[in-house]
Amino acid sequence: MSGYKMHLFFYLGILFALYTCIRVDVALMVFGTFTGLIYCLIPDLDTKKSFLGHRMYKAATVLLVVSLLGLILLGERYYLALALGSAILLLMLLFARHRGFMHSIPAAFLLSMPLLLINEKLFPFALSGYVSHLLLDRLSGIYN
Repeated sequence: MSGYKMHLFFYLGILFALYTCIRVDVALMVFGTFTGLIYCLIPDLDTKKSFLGHRMYKAATVLLVVSLLGLILLGERYYLALALGSAILLLMLLFARHRGFMHSIPAAFLLSMPLLLINEKLFPFALSGYVSHLLLDRLSGIYN
């Protein structure tokens, strides 16, 4: 079974290979890499044994409340994205079984899409981070 450290290093390896082929400005590289690193851990949120899983339920609840307050009080568009993302995540955490929907391509798109409301340039980093997790699980034989 691949642990969270292996998922992080696998994603960083993919990014290193991509960064040698394409040019990306430094700010996007930093924020994109950080975004992808978070997203490469998200598929295992549906288990309490994962690095993020046992912390995420409370964090997603707090994020939902704060983002709704920000949306109501400040009306900024990124608060809507945070609220949508955290609401979707909470629903998935409540109803998901491990290696069910969270380990699927539709979940990768669904959870990455709120970033399109914040900064569309971060979307590919999030999606590639998520998909790298699925790929590593497949390569390490977890599904066999």
